[in-house]
Amino acid sequence: SDKAVLLTEFERALNERLEAILLKARQDIELLQDAANQQKMSVFKEVPARAHQQQVDQITEEVIELAAEITRRRNFVT
Repeated sequence: SDKAVLLTEFERALNERLEAILLKARQDIELLQDAANQQKMSVFKEVPARAHQQQVDQITEEVIELAAEITRRRNFVT
């Protein structure tokens, strides 16, 4: 009888401990998922900005090339 009571108490304590571990694991998983989602959102916001910057850089290079070509032509004409 004492052994049965002791076994029941151990089992209850073990179950409580397992529940606490599972709860902590769920909380940790949620925190990781939130952090991952925030990183995804920042990447999604960053990608268009990079694409736009690449377009601006390309247009700037083209303008510089055109300006150089205009200068060459003007120098050739004079």
